[in-house]
Amino acid sequence: MSLYHIPTLGMYATVDELSDKTKYGYFMRLIPPTRFQVKAIVDFLDRFNFSYISVIYSDGTWGENNAKYLHQQGKERGMCIAVSERLINEADSESYESIARKLIKNKNARVIVLFISGNTKTLSLFDIMKKKEAFSYFIWIAVHVWTNDAHIIKNNYQDIANGYIYFRFKRGDVYKPFDEYYRYLTPQNVSGNPWFKPLWEEYYGCQWGEF
Repeated sequence: MSLYHIPTLGMYATVDELSDKTKYGYFMRLIPPTRFQVKAIVDFLDRFNFSYISVIYSDGTWGENNAKYLHQQGKERGMCIAVSERLINEADSESYESIARKLIKNKNARVIVLFISGNTKTLSLFDIMKKKEAFSYFIWIAVHVWTNDAHIIKNNYQDIANGYIYFRFKRGDVYKPFDEYYRYLTPQNVSGNPWFKPLWEEYYGCQWGEF
């Protein structure tokens, strides 16, 4: 969209490359890049003297960059990484088995940091670790991609729910004057916004023509 000088708002865009204003001059994000979460994770690890860790990350810009930041910042704090494995999008059961074997072989690195996009991949790894009875031995750390559906972990993986740590961006309150204005809106008093009626119908489960 920058090619056509059209401003674009990224609701959940955390990839660091989007901060490059020479390429994305018309892009504005509403959430910080994930590297700030990586820094928070490293600060946490350093604070509790977790100096021997493993990291599993998705292939692609998001996962690979986060793993790179973790390597760089962890090295500066004197941390050692036992296992650093990239989980490809087309990973099969043998790929998960291979990663699980490496994690168990290096079990002295009890802290495992996950930069995995998608719950399916995360839960597939968890299932393999549970089958090997090594699941609850480790301390798992994840960022917002996993935590958006943290209830899945709590409901289906109770033995980890009391021992896993996740990092997500702080959620602030909606600006009060805007909240009051938005709650005042109805299809009757909104003009010039073609998306409002469909939004209203979707939210309330009705058709505006019914009234």
